[in-house]
Amino acid sequence: ANYRIIPPVINNVKVLKGMESNIMDKDGTIDVPEAFADRLEIVSASLHTPCIEPGSKADNTSAVLGAINIRLVDFTKIFLEQYARPNLKKKTAFSYEQTMKFINQALGHIKLKDLKPGHIASFYANLQEEGMRSRCKAMPKVDFAAWMKERKTCKAELSRQTGVSIWCFSQLKNGRGIAQNCAEQICEKLDVPYNKLFIRQHDDTPLKPGTIHTYHRTLSAVLYRAVKWKYIERNPAERADLPSIAHRKAAYLDEPDARRLLELLQEEKILWRTVITFDLLSGLRRAEFLGLRWCDVDLDKQLLYIRQTWNY
Repeated sequence: ANYRIIPPVINNVKVLKGMESNIMDKDGTIDVPEAFADRLEIVSASLHTPCIEPGSKADNTSAVLGAINIRLVDFTKIFLEQYARPNLKKKTAFSYEQTMKFINQALGHIKLKDLKPGHIASFYANLQEEGMRSRCKAMPKVDFAAWMKERKTCKAELSRQTGVSIWCFSQLKNGRGIAQNCAEQICEKLDVPYNKLFIRQHDDTPLKPGTIHTYHRTLSAVLYRAVKWKYIERNPAERADLPSIAHRKAAYLDEPDARRLLELLQEEKILWRTVITFDLLSGLRRAEFLGLRWCDVDLDKQLLYIRQTWNY
């Protein structure tokens, strides 16, 4: 009971409370009640002959893996601290963190050893039900096309004044909703009451299969690291069923359309002529195109180096 008396910090040094335990069987059961172990920062577990009969290499490995079993939510913290934040871009690590927060609401309480493909498949099925989204949209309360005409303004000018993208104002002009924070920013910058321009509407639409596949890639990457670090032997996400993604026909310019675009560009300023022609002929992705710098261009060798991407 001394752990109740020892303070968590002594002379500005954090005190970690823990104990040694014995592995009692091949499933990795230890001789410490789970409720007590959960209150400790460290619990070591060992194979001792008086507590368990010596077994084969496979039996002993199974016992140790069972003993070090932790919940998915706890392993997520280890994954973020020891792999994602030190090795990935800040934006990528943040994306992992936010996605796993959502996943752990459903699966985080399950221990890694007990996490089955069926748990994951059931979670994916629930995501396709109505009401699974936690976000609210701001729907336009007025006819934004008429509202802009009355104010003698345009989407570009409103974007400049508010710091909200032109795309958002295109959505509003077409009667579609935008994110709450964008709507609030518009009202704040234009000094217009929120309820004069917008109505809050909960988004009850099911998550799209593509979004569920994104969650799956994140969860699979986390569990892959758990396998690599020997927390579990197999990745249960690899065998989970996923919703099929409907085939979408890619939108692109065919050769006559591309030729026509190049012809029309001859009448435009050299700035637009250069940018659009290069984008059309290079085949670069948008983020690769936006990430180009002069140091990536070798005019002597007529080479272009793709060294970074830019998504803003």
